[in-house]
Amino acid sequence: MPQHKISDIKVGIIGAGLMGRWHAHASNRLDARLVAITDQDPIAARSLSKRFQKASTYPDITRLLETSSIDVLHICTPPASHTDLIYRALNSGIHVLVEKPVTPTATETEKLLSLAEQQGVILCPVHQFVFQRGVVDALHALAGLGEVLRVSFRTHSAGAEGMDQKMADGVIADILPHPLSVLQVLFPGCLARSSDWQPIRVRTGELQLTGKIDGMGINIDISMNARPTRCEMDVACSRGRIYLNFFHGYSVVEKGTVSRWQKVIQPLRYSSKEWIVATGNLMTRLINNEPAYPGLRTLIGEFYQSIQEGSESPVSPGDVQELAELRDRLIDR
Repeated sequence: MPQHKISDIKVGIIGAGLMGRWHAHASNRLDARLVAITDQDPIAARSLSKRFQKASTYPDITRLLETSSIDVLHICTPPASHTDLIYRALNSGIHVLVEKPVTPTATETEKLLSLAEQQGVILCPVHQFVFQRGVVDALHALAGLGEVLRVSFRTHSAGAEGMDQKMADGVIADILPHPLSVLQVLFPGCLARSSDWQPIRVRTGELQLTGKIDGMGINIDISMNARPTRCEMDVACSRGRIYLNFFHGYSVVEKGTVSRWQKVIQPLRYSSKEWIVATGNLMTRLINNEPAYPGLRTLIGEFYQSIQEGSESPVSPGDVQELAELRDRLIDR
């Protein structure tokens, strides 16, 4: 595979909406060459082009592939469109970074991963949470906290406002890769060993999932209605806990034993510790010009580096497929 400098990598983005803008922002900060933007809305495409390097704009992927030479395609379109777009890009020898989920089904994902391998290119999903500093810190802290007893993920999202039940359930299904990808990193190989999943759906836009992995209880709570918006995980262990905030990309480790004094001071001690961690995290993000989606730029940077070095994808094909298969099982229940 030819070697590239990141500044030599020619990037195309399809989908000039919210995520397309943040992909363009990250790509620009990494000094890649954003040369093509595709969107059905020509005004949106031109607007994004003006903000970032004045890339050429195209109405669809056909025109893009016919008239532009790119190394990488960022796919930031609705999930139903992913399969065809990925297939066409891979067949053109183009590396693909695609917003979650990769495709609507595990069967389609498996076929496209196989095609990517045949073509000698990378197909990588945007699982940006696992590239946040907070997840890295949590992974390092786990060994000192004893036995992991329960993992709880909670998100309150505004992404389904005004939608009917079918559309809201679709948004929930699109969110599922977030907690599943973090579980994969904290507990490698765990998804294939998970069992006893039970869903609870109390109303439109609400889903609770419970399951177990190697003696750990797992709870995933996704709400399209609860406010304020949040996205977080709590890992409860026999000698402490880890709180992860995914909207901001930090984690707080809290060690403790059973004592009256610990019980008295815990609220003050934890609150002060989180304030220090959150403030430091915010300052770091401001310095690094990372106003939103922490972990995204790191993931994109590692993806570009994989292309540059001819190395493996930052998210392994095995993990991609394992997650897709469990997601299918959970949303079919």
